[in-house]
Amino acid sequence: MMRLSRLLLLLMILVSLLAPKHICAHPMPNTIILLDVHESSIEAELQLPLQEFERAFGKQFAGNSAHALEQYRLEVASYLVRHSFAQTKNGQNWFVECKNISLDSTSTAINGQFVELRARLVLKPPQGASVRDFVWRYDVILHQVVTHSALVLVRQDWESGIVQEKTSNNPHEIGVVAWDIRSNTLAPFVLPVQSSSVWKGFFAMLQRGMAHIGEGIDHLLFLLVLLIPAPLLAGNKSWKEFGGWKYGNVRLLKVITAFTIGHSLTLLLGAFGTIPIPAKAVELCIAASILVSAVHALRPLFAGRELWIASGFGLVHGLAFAESLQGLQLGTVQLLLAVGAFNLGIETMQCVIMAFILPFLMLLAQTRFYAAFRKLFALLAIVAALAWGIERWSGNENLITPFLAQFVQKP
Repeated sequence: MMRLSRLLLLLMILVSLLAPKHICAHPMPNTIILLDVHESSIEAELQLPLQEFERAFGKQFAGNSAHALEQYRLEVASYLVRHSFAQTKNGQNWFVECKNISLDSTSTAINGQFVELRARLVLKPPQGASVRDFVWRYDVILHQVVTHSALVLVRQDWESGIVQEKTSNNPHEIGVVAWDIRSNTLAPFVLPVQSSSVWKGFFAMLQRGMAHIGEGIDHLLFLLVLLIPAPLLAGNKSWKEFGGWKYGNVRLLKVITAFTIGHSLTLLLGAFGTIPIPAKAVELCIAASILVSAVHALRPLFAGRELWIASGFGLVHGLAFAESLQGLQLGTVQLLLAVGAFNLGIETMQCVIMAFILPFLMLLAQTRFYAAFRKLFALLAIVAALAWGIERWSGNENLITPFLAQFVQKP
């Protein structure tokens, strides 16, 4: 029995010694490449783990990394350009320029805390060549560290229907640059062959506009509180009875049209940078538009002038829509299509929502329950507007806004 125990113990020791070392080891972080494919150029944001980069670059950034980066900045830029050589399929050279080199500390669950070297490359095809005619002989780090790899993701490519802001955390993976161990070769990266069309970007922006309204409960709430009293006749200080189907439908359509004209105008101007978009001021004005419209739903403030209010506040809401387009960095033609598609998506979603809501409002406006419904909804909107206004003014989330978001969004 003793001999059996000793044999089992010896076997366990041998297994532990022979077990693969990678079971307890952490893999080294690899390079991330984020591509933005524009009309006449490709931008590549490189995220390079500094420790691996030092091994390939041949110089250490130990100690004060920021100081070392300033010392070697020109050498680093030259190195990155040399190892990011690009051509067309028939051998014409692309122009490559390195910009915005910096260091950034990051962390992952697998690798823990580590420092990255970040750089932005601008790659331009030769005259007459397409940006899709792209053969990239990229070997930054890889030419020295054969176990390294670079994950290539697309953040923006209009003709492939990928339209996101640079701050997006949902890029599309399209390839990996790594050594082929069997043949001991490093193949160039080529943009995947796929059907590309200017309309793919258009339909992507159409869907984005629809999603923006579906998720933008502040925009919907403003429109709803402005529409709720529209079927009613106005007295001096109170709302009266239902004004009839024709009266109600005409007023509802006029309000929606005025809001559409207002936000379409500033969406177009804001997206092209014609007018500045102070984000905090715009958000506060949206909260104010809901507050004013909600008070109007309780008692008439601007009866007969709803069209001016809808178009005026529509201008403010259009600036908020335009803010989501400014980070796309599209060309003129693409931006025009993006604005048109985004606005069409907004209008499509508004029409779908209104198609469900307007018959309900018109029918309910003829009952004795409508006054209670109108007042309750207006009070809810006032609370929401005040909560959003305070949150956006202070920059701190309060206890009311998450509850209101769930309460308003689900119905």
